[in-house]
Amino acid sequence: MEHRLVEHVAWSNLGKVRGGQLSGRLRLEQRWRDGQTGTGWRLRPSLRYTILFTSRSKVGLTLSEEPFLDLNTTSFQSVHGLERLRSLVAITTPIGRHLSADIGFMNQHVYPIIDLLCVANHLDLLVRQIVARLRRRCGGNDRRPASRSLSRT
Repeated sequence: MEHRLVEHVAWSNLGKVRGGQLSGRLRLEQRWRDGQTGTGWRLRPSLRYTILFTSRSKVGLTLSEEPFLDLNTTSFQSVHGLERLRSLVAITTPIGRHLSADIGFMNQHVYPIIDLLCVANHLDLLVRQIVARLRRRCGGNDRRPASRSLSRT
């Protein structure tokens, strides 16, 4: 289970841009996981733009971006820097005096943390181990090298 301590500052009125309203938030998280060591520090700034469909309407189009920036690495937080990016396109509508709803599409892009050459080398090692076991079981006495490393120098 993950535990978080969160501090954040929100700005509901950063200004008007081309008839729309700009808002933002800056969130800092300290994260801990049961059974794992370390404290993960993460910064999550968010920028949101909403433009109403008409000047009399309270319904509008909202665009939002929220990068997740890992400030350190731990046993459970292996990326230092940009770890993911959440993008939102939504229709925003009020559902109460101080409450609104966003109905739309959110995409979350997680940046790769796996080095593909490292994966290829691990697969190469696994294949060599499987071939060696098959040879032992089948009684083969071929002593040739099983394969070459995929890394190039």
